[in-house]
Amino acid sequence: MQRSKARALPWTRHVQRALARRGLRPQTPIIGGSLPPRSANDSGGTPTGVQGAEPPGPPEGPLTQSVAIAFLALRAFTVLLALAWLTANVRPIPPGTQAVVLRFGRVVAVQQSGLL
Repeated sequence: MQRSKARALPWTRHVQRALARRGLRPQTPIIGGSLPPRSANDSGGTPTGVQGAEPPGPPEGPLTQSVAIAFLALRAFTVLLALAWLTANVRPIPPGTQAVVLRFGRVVAVQQSGLL
């Protein structure tokens, strides 16, 4: 069985010429080309940067921990501020009284005793 010669895409020729002008060696394209030879110390495992590879853990250090704590405090402060804002306009109306709800100076509603 005879293999057909793979044709390079037009943009790959352009990239290869640009690399050659800069004095860099163009790499062999994987499509239709051969893979680069494996080194002697290659374990054959999944290389980093490839889908399925385990991501590196976050760097540990005092600065990283300080930033993490600062963001945790900021998150907690934001949640408390949001809760305070949500409950800021809740007012109790004592029994036996009524409240008048005004919007832009106009009477919108008259509320009986309870929470407004």
